Amino acid sequence: MRSATTILLAGSLILTNGCSSSNTNETPQNAAATSTASSSATPESAASTGTSSTTPATAKMKISACSLLTTAEIKAVQGEALKEAKGSERASGNFLTSICYYELPTSSNSISLSLTESDTDKRGGQSVKQFWETTFGRGEEENKKDRAEKKAEPRGEEEEEGAPLTPVRGIGEEAFWSGSRVGGALYVLKGDHYIRISIGGKGNNEAKLERSKKLAQKALKRL
Repeated sequence: MRSATTILLAGSLILTNGCSSSNTNETPQNAAATSTASSSATPESAASTGTSSTTPATAKMKISACSLLTTAEIKAVQGEALKEAKGSERASGNFLTSICYYELPTSSNSISLSLTESDTDKRGGQSVKQFWETTFGRGEEENKKDRAEKKAEPRGEEEEEGAPLTPVRGIGEEAFWSGSRVGGALYVLKGDHYIRISIGGKGNNEAKLERSKKLAQKALKRL
């Protein structure tokens, strides 16, 4: 299983990759996944093998990540209404991922949300739940051990502290928070899908986790 730091760093590429813009008047409900994905690794490809490449998806996902949150829900949590929703779809191995960058007027408040499901055109590979278990299926004791070991490791001035996976109760079938000094991401499993949500804005990790949970709960209702 890959480290949580690898997962977080790969996931952060979503925020920096250039997705082609949807119409600025579009709401999240009708924002289309219109951009051509770049060749950067998704969280799924980096976490699974570290070598598989990603390509623009040819099979169309039934649910777009840009349909999972509304302007009102975003404003209630982040304090600003949606400016623009930018979507794309990618294929990696046995999985399809829909990615949406919910851009807000204050760029640091923006939200990255991805939705992953199995590619029904491919048979015999890992299911979403199998992938989840392989990637996140460690007990709390192992995560505590990771945190203790990480604190004991020497670091250079610019080296970022590792981001251990912390179980999160009360949302989805299972959820984990991967937090660090500079940000974090919430991963939530529901049925044959899982979502990854990362938000910006002010506040410490605990505050960002709570806001991420609120948005994730809204998104999960639409799966």
